[in-house]
Amino acid sequence: MSDDVFDYDDSGYDKFDAIMKAQQEEAYFYHTLADFEGFIKELGAKYVLGELDDEIRKQLEEAFKQ
Repeated sequence: MSDDVFDYDDSGYDKFDAIMKAQQEEAYFYHTLADFEGFIKELGAKYVLGELDDEIRKQLEEAFKQ
């Protein structure tokens, strides 16, 4: 049996892989966001924000001002 039988066009694999990686990253983002919201509900916003890095807290303050 010849190996030619198993040849297939895999030129679309890289594009598929990139799409799947982007979807996985987006899913991870929303999962993390849900965790963050859960911490605020459970522990309180003041506590959670107090645990954040100063730079991140400043970025959030600026975003809420807009």
